[in-house]
Amino acid sequence: IGAKFRQGGFTTFDVLYGLWQCMFFENKHVVVLEKQDRSNLWNSRIVRKAVENLPEELKPNFTVENDHYRQFVNGNSIGFYTPIQMCSKSFNHLMIQEAAYIRDMEEHWKSFVVTDDCKVTSISSVNGQQGWFHKTYRDALEGRNNFVLFDTHFREHPEYGSEEFEEEMRFNLGKKGFVQEVLCHFLECKSSI
Repeated sequence: IGAKFRQGGFTTFDVLYGLWQCMFFENKHVVVLEKQDRSNLWNSRIVRKAVENLPEELKPNFTVENDHYRQFVNGNSIGFYTPIQMCSKSFNHLMIQEAAYIRDMEEHWKSFVVTDDCKVTSISSVNGQQGWFHKTYRDALEGRNNFVLFDTHFREHPEYGSEEFEEEMRFNLGKKGFVQEVLCHFLECKSSI
């Protein structure tokens, strides 16, 4: 689980990691979970573009290929769903994107069948001190669940380390938005910042 700064390419990396797993390993059933279907369609396009740009000898073949689901000839699969669309989907790697912004994530989490052999990753911009993402992140920080923390700072990104980037983000997001979405600080919901 990781708190991420905005526009850092984390979702793209996660989606491509799922594609890589499906291409080169056995028994991989990856689900990328997003709040909105348009984000799922965007993530599906990332896979399509990546496959189109692979050398011919590496391009995978699919038995099923549509905007929400790809089943590989080797039996692996990658799907792109909202929590509502997750009903009856099987997976062994769940990638939850922007969990801090998924309404009723606590209830959705209870409905997912996450077995011992499943891997779950969740990366999100922070959105206050409430909800599943905040609680799960804090529990991981204090060793009360099996999630491992992944954190990064925007200055580690080669294009975002400049003072110009920081000034632009502060201007565009305001002080509270910058503190949460770039510095990844969990602010109280009624913060006066």
